[in-house]
Amino acid sequence: MNKYYFVNIGAEVIWHPANSDDQKVMQVCTSVPHPVENDTPVSLIFTDKRGNIQVKASQLAPKLTDFNQGYWCAIQDAISSGVSDTTIQEMLHSAGFTYWECYWHVQNSDFQSEKLWGIIRGMFCQNPDYIDWNGADYPIKTVVIFENTPDEEEVTVSVERLGRQLLDDMGNWSTREAEFVDGRIYFYLDEETFNMPDIDIVEYLEKQ
Repeated sequence: MNKYYFVNIGAEVIWHPANSDDQKVMQVCTSVPHPVENDTPVSLIFTDKRGNIQVKASQLAPKLTDFNQGYWCAIQDAISSGVSDTTIQEMLHSAGFTYWECYWHVQNSDFQSEKLWGIIRGMFCQNPDYIDWNGADYPIKTVVIFENTPDEEEVTVSVERLGRQLLDDMGNWSTREAEFVDGRIYFYLDEETFNMPDIDIVEYLEKQ
């Protein structure tokens, strides 16, 4: 499952037109190869079947059910009431929410989002280790790419902001130590990608 798991032929989705605060309920009208990326073109029809348009996946969000939205509100209220993280995890498990379903619920209603993200990532994502560079900690994770193939490799990833700190103004390593640190890192990811579950990070890396 990836961020756009909901983009399937026949599915109802929420379309956010560019440069507009409006949103419309649409229906995916053609098959879309997975995994879907931000710029993947998706053909939509209006729910009254009159006319169709093509948009980028980044303009779409899932149509959340009333039941799941209500359950999500209950989770947010429980956090506000001081319910323990363990109980919140049990509530998320009981609802059957996946990481990406949680993601879209947070996007739809970001109340208590900081607290929720900590719990969600603790449930679904690898806890990072850290590299100290010039007095600041930068997160790293180790994952296995191309598992069970001749190209299988264990690699370390970090965040783009570490990669930038290792370079001087000319785009060269600032020191030999910076070169050494950079040599440990297979790929620098943006913050959102780095914080995804391992399976999604692996999928991303294998396409690079």
